[in-house]
Amino acid sequence: MTVTPLNGSWGCDNGYANTYSLLSKVDDNIPAEFTAMSEEFQDIMPGEVSKQLPPMREVQHAIDLIPSLTLPNLPHYRMSLVENEELSRQIQQLLDKGFIQESLKPCAIPVLLTPKKNGVEADPAKVQAIQNWPTPHNFSEVRSFHGLATFY
Repeated sequence: MTVTPLNGSWGCDNGYANTYSLLSKVDDNIPAEFTAMSEEFQDIMPGEVSKQLPPMREVQHAIDLIPSLTLPNLPHYRMSLVENEELSRQIQQLLDKGFIQESLKPCAIPVLLTPKKNGVEADPAKVQAIQNWPTPHNFSEVRSFHGLATFY
């Protein structure tokens, strides 16, 4: 399609000047290469192409580059202190009004804690593993440890 200006079509809407344009259809001639290809694959190509997108489906297409890999549950971007305070204030308002409620489901608490029938308890093996973790001594080791800590 091509856009061509209309002669003398000026308008004013809410104080903004508008220019109107006329859309004219471009030639429907299909290049010979595409015609030959569509004839070769006519058994799998639709006869008529839809002019709109298909409706949303329940299952969307995805390609797993690494099978069963999920993204880590981390913020996608860092927030400034002011933004973080505003977010905390809004969340607290929603909690106070009862629109949302806190959840202590196992996936929302640190892996260090395990829900038991008497409450939440720390897993002694994991506590021991953390206590026995070697202390980082140089920048590279600290950076490596920090990367592991934020990943989990």
